[in-house]
Amino acid sequence: MSTGCSTSSSAPGCWARPCLHAKNLSVLLAGSSARLAPAYDIASALPYYHRRELKLALKIDSHYHVHKIAGRHWRRLADAVGIDGHAVLRRIRSLVDAVPDAFEEAVATTPDTGAGEDLVFITGLGERLHDHLAACRRALDH
Repeated sequence: MSTGCSTSSSAPGCWARPCLHAKNLSVLLAGSSARLAPAYDIASALPYYHRRELKLALKIDSHYHVHKIAGRHWRRLADAVGIDGHAVLRRIRSLVDAVPDAFEEAVATTPDTGAGEDLVFITGLGERLHDHLAACRRALDH
């Protein structure tokens, strides 16, 4: 993939964000506790590339290629950083499950420009997103 930049993701294989916009990870401190700040400025490479072409800037376990990342890789990564792998998979599944409604809401609130190409693009993107999320769900089970 030649975009002039790397790709990244927080639930990486599932969002396929380009250019590692979320690479500047921030930590929120509150007293003696700390947590990762939410990601922002997130775009998707999904409209531009096939799933097999998507490569992450940050690896999951030992994989950078989105199509090679499975649930077992998320569990290994979780183990390596000392968190519950099953909880990580539950969270990723909840995010994957939330994407269709978020996409529909974004489509519904996007102003109609009157250009017929918009509908063609959105319809095609919706189909790619549906296929991508189905592949994510299958991969999380392995």
